[in-house]
Amino acid sequence: MSKDEDQVFLQNFLIIIVMLLGMISLLVILSRVIGSNDQAIAKQRAMVLIELTKPIGNVRLSSTSGSDIASAANTSGSDIGETVDPGKKIYESLCTSCHSTGLPNVPQIGSSEDWVDRIAQGELLLYERAINGFTGSSGMVMPAKGGNTSLSDDDIKAAVDYMVEGSQ
Repeated sequence: MSKDEDQVFLQNFLIIIVMLLGMISLLVILSRVIGSNDQAIAKQRAMVLIELTKPIGNVRLSSTSGSDIASAANTSGSDIGETVDPGKKIYESLCTSCHSTGLPNVPQIGSSEDWVDRIAQGELLLYERAINGFTGSSGMVMPAKGGNTSLSDDDIKAAVDYMVEGSQ
């Protein structure tokens, strides 16, 4: 009878092992199906990127506010006999962190193929998205005013104009 008991034990043990392997396989498949939401992952990465690239603070020049950056840029350039494009100044201090680093699904300055469809939609739409923020179909997020809400709408328009001019 010892041999019969061993066979029953072995059969029961194999049944339990097969059931456990089946459950593990089912859980692996289920986790891959649930975890394959690419758009949510892209959105989460974009939010991390925004958090990592947001300005630490704002610099005030005497009594100027954030909306006077363009005029401050012009006065600093006039000290040495040249004027500085306010759009360029804002681009170099803020926009370059995304628009010149090769981030996927972000139009890069100087790349006409990145900008051709966006430019075709019109400057008003470009301004609106830069000022109010925009989430593209890929999940990449353009934060409102590039993450620096102290900039004026005119400052943002100048930066957009600078990027468009440099990408045509």
